[in-house]
Amino acid sequence: MKNCPTWLFGIFATALLAVGCDDSDKAIDIPPTDFFSVEVTDVAATSARMTVTPLENETPYYCGTIRKSEFREDHGGDWQSYIDRLIAQLREESGKSVAETVSGIVVRGVKSSLLEALDAETEYVAFAMRLDTEGRIVGTTATDDFTTTKATTAGGFRIVVKDITAKSATMTITPDDLEAPYFYNIISKAIFEQSHGGNWQNYINNLIAHLREDTDKSVADVVSEIVVRGVEVYNSNTLNADTEYIAFAMGLNEQGRITLATVAETFTTPEIVSNNTFTVTFDNTSFDGTDFTITPENPDERYYYTSRAASYFADMTDEEILETILTEDSFLIDFYATSGVTEYTNEQVDNTDTGYYVFVFGYDGGAPTTPLNKFAYRTSKGLGEPSACQFTIDVTNLKSRSAQVAITPSDKTQMFLWDILPESEYEVQKNRLGEFAAEYARLDFSSFGYGYERGDAGNMFSRNLEPGTKYYVWAACMDEFGQAAAEVMIPGNFTTLPVAESAADVTVTLDKYYDGDALYALDPETYATSKGYAFVPVTFAPNDQTTLWYANAYEDDLSNPADPTDEEIAEKLMASGLWCPVGKPFLCKWDEPTTILVLGIDSNDNYRITRIVRTFTKAGASPAEEYKPAENAVKPAHFPATRTPAPLRYRPVAER
Repeated sequence: MKNCPTWLFGIFATALLAVGCDDSDKAIDIPPTDFFSVEVTDVAATSARMTVTPLENETPYYCGTIRKSEFREDHGGDWQSYIDRLIAQLREESGKSVAETVSGIVVRGVKSSLLEALDAETEYVAFAMRLDTEGRIVGTTATDDFTTTKATTAGGFRIVVKDITAKSATMTITPDDLEAPYFYNIISKAIFEQSHGGNWQNYINNLIAHLREDTDKSVADVVSEIVVRGVEVYNSNTLNADTEYIAFAMGLNEQGRITLATVAETFTTPEIVSNNTFTVTFDNTSFDGTDFTITPENPDERYYYTSRAASYFADMTDEEILETILTEDSFLIDFYATSGVTEYTNEQVDNTDTGYYVFVFGYDGGAPTTPLNKFAYRTSKGLGEPSACQFTIDVTNLKSRSAQVAITPSDKTQMFLWDILPESEYEVQKNRLGEFAAEYARLDFSSFGYGYERGDAGNMFSRNLEPGTKYYVWAACMDEFGQAAAEVMIPGNFTTLPVAESAADVTVTLDKYYDGDALYALDPETYATSKGYAFVPVTFAPNDQTTLWYANAYEDDLSNPADPTDEEIAEKLMASGLWCPVGKPFLCKWDEPTTILVLGIDSNDNYRITRIVRTFTKAGASPAEEYKPAENAVKPAHFPATRTPAPLRYRPVAER
């Protein structure tokens, strides 16, 4: 019996607390005479144990726990409404059908689950229900109501927070039991609520999981390192100004469970207010930027500065501009905030003939200390007029699905955009290319301006073109407001090579497979995820004509050449397949078809698709002792039923 994966715990953030699931099983129609028993035991303040016992072990069912109040308020006390909403949200995230979604959340057999991160003194209902393949509840939902206990206060704490400044505070923790292990810290209230759901056990679980990452430490090892005993005095000097914090202490056992009620004291650090002012002087302004000097009235106080395109902030108030910068630069400000006189030397990254602001504001204790100050400057014009700028192109490395395009402007001081259009789309846009260029520019509009280029440019269009297709290269000089500053030019075109039968071929070898349960019995650590699956090692051997290959395993029989098509398979594998694999074991469902898909690509970008469909039965499994390597395996992916059309924008921002 598999444990429920953690991703399902977040489907309804506050309502769903535990759920049974196993994506290796599919729901079937169930006669209404099968029943369950649901029993909740070991009820504590933040945890309980739920056991579901079906009358028949092969009956697929779904189980979980929900607060009574939320069941009434969010679902009207109706179990079918609850399931419908759950399935709808899961389908939205995965793109799977109802039947596939149901198959992924049902379990079979006796299920015993530890329910964690419950709220103290709260009414819950544990439930189990039979589902058919359409997500309809069959028969009556079995339930067991329970109420969590009050958190114990025996052996509690006294917390005193004093010497509070904008950046620091001193916390003293005095436990009633000087020998009892406990954990303490200070956390911002916003982070506690947003990242941990306002739940102390969630916080501890997340902390322990983080501390165990990339180590072989057990939960008990981590707990032993973070707990203390006796009176503690803690000075935190990394706080942010004008921020609400929680100072807390809690008892912890070796399993990382809270044993003593969490005692918390909230406090707010004061705001830092500064009267500092700034002057900015500009020098050596050119078409690609300027030098400037920032002089604060008080050189000892910290401040932050940045340069941004004025057009982006045209309709914003100073408060909105400040909030935008704080959001966009949140990971930079503390590091780059400075003091004293700043002398900035032109880094030649500004756009030609464009208005900019240098924004300056005091910053300390994690927050602004002065209002926003803005100082305008404008880069100079280019050497000539945008209308006089011409473009030439050079196309090399032309293949059926790829091409290398270099573009050279006659005036290398002008800002421009360029890309390619297939002939079919060019015919649509050719009489409105100026509007098209403006629409294209908006795709990259940010607080730094538009994503223009200047000087020689180029791009490798790698395997995202269509064979035997004519492409037009377009280029347009652009102004600071995202409009074409001159007529959009078509400096040339090229035609990709026609599609041809590919000599690329990848030999797929799938000789033996093994029972995951048997491998687990031999090596529980390596094969912990293999239980319940066929463990299928697959090797891939490309021939000499194959320059690149991708592969992956997928659920279901995908042998129909019309659904999915070879083109859809190639797109899927290049986006998310295994890159140039030599060998990979997969965890496949028993008695259901699995398809191995392989894409072999030759030097001209023509490709060959290989589809191998196999169904694995326990009777055909080889003895586990014959499998020598100790390897982890992956589950086959789900091939989407719908294909996202390729965009007419061939040059992503990352390539520009």
